[in-house]
Amino acid sequence: MKPAQKKKILVIEDETAMSSLLKGHIEKCGYDVELSQHGKEAVVKARRLKPDLITIDVLMPDIDGIAVLKSLRSNEETRSIPVIFVTIVPAEVDKIKSGMGIIDIIQKPFEFNRVKACLDRIENALDEKKNRKIILLIDDEQEALGLVRHCLEKRFDVFCKTNGSEGVELAKDIIPDILIVDILMPEMNGVEVIKEIRECSLTKNIPIIVLTASDTDEFRSECCNLGVKRFLSKPFSAEDLIKEINNQLIERSCGYEKK
Repeated sequence: MKPAQKKKILVIEDETAMSSLLKGHIEKCGYDVELSQHGKEAVVKARRLKPDLITIDVLMPDIDGIAVLKSLRSNEETRSIPVIFVTIVPAEVDKIKSGMGIIDIIQKPFEFNRVKACLDRIENALDEKKNRKIILLIDDEQEALGLVRHCLEKRFDVFCKTNGSEGVELAKDIIPDILIVDILMPEMNGVEVIKEIRECSLTKNIPIIVLTASDTDEFRSECCNLGVKRFLSKPFSAEDLIKEINNQLIERSCGYEKK
């Protein structure tokens, strides 16, 4: 019987001493470790290796950790890989953690017990996340956003934005499997968001579910003309939303989505 294959972790860290220290801690926990000292190189290496987990230092000379993460999320081969950010100031990273899909943070300087505790927390997630679909929610109502996120995050990787233009940019970065967008939003409403999504070659085929408290014929007609097939009127149940998501995923996997 062959021994179980070790999970592989890609450590992206520009400081040699720091990367060696973190590598040693991770290997003691039973993982194989690959190192990369440059952000651009790391993105290429991640696509080639397809590691089970990636740690990214926030501050690096060529491109910073945020830019590296965006590159990873924009590629089909790497977008679902769990990511841990490594930083001296965890409070700053914590502000963007949920919006970027960062699953944990390791604070410098590295201590073995801290690294081990972090890896222990996410061990189960390493197996679960590989096949989890990515959902992007765009809704200006914080309470509604929180409720939808809560009912989805056990099944999916969920990203959230309260601003339409920011949501469009994030969609281009992470290429979600499903986009859920509210129609009635300030600055950029849902119809405008959908138009931008459909005009971009990277995002034009993303299935979209429209949420609205005012499902008028005008809105529905505009959305249908943009290829939207699914509508949910607020308030809706978690079961209804999950059913709509699953229907969209099934249709897409069977090749029914508009090309």
